[in-house]
Amino acid sequence: MNDAQGMNTKYCHACGDVIDIRAEICPKCGVRQFYQTPQQHPPHMGHHMGGQQMGGSPHQNRPRSKYTQYNEKKIFAGIAGILFGAFGVHKFVLGYQNTGIIMLAVTLGALFVGVALTFALSTFWALSFLASGIFSLGGSVMGIIGLIEGIIYLTKSDKEFYETYIARQRDWF
Repeated sequence: MNDAQGMNTKYCHACGDVIDIRAEICPKCGVRQFYQTPQQHPPHMGHHMGGQQMGGSPHQNRPRSKYTQYNEKKIFAGIAGILFGAFGVHKFVLGYQNTGIIMLAVTLGALFVGVALTFALSTFWALSFLASGIFSLGGSVMGIIGLIEGIIYLTKSDKEFYETYIARQRDWF
């Protein structure tokens, strides 16, 4: 990048692409930029980079790695796994529709069969209790799997998460 071009460009804070300093939205990723011109920056906010004044925080103008763009997906999938893991929501967030459908079907199927057997065997309270317990176990197992996977997602580095769940598309754990 030459000096004339460098003075009129900045890095997109979301994808790290070089964009015009006046751009309000990055043409590559479509993310709105926080500061459009150097005049909008308080003097203490700017920092020098390669002999040119760059506005914003030091992190705003630094290109992001290919891994950090998946950080939001990692956090959302992790929280969804912890809160709604039994229903496979975290799998749908990552684009694993088949795995999400399996988790959802096991949970809802176990719930439906458990409730149906409870009513069908209501005269035999011991069998009713046993049947509802056995079938609620299916939903509980899916919930535990979702909880564990959510914690695993949140504790992996951006690079590990990308390589495991985006590049290699590992469905389980």
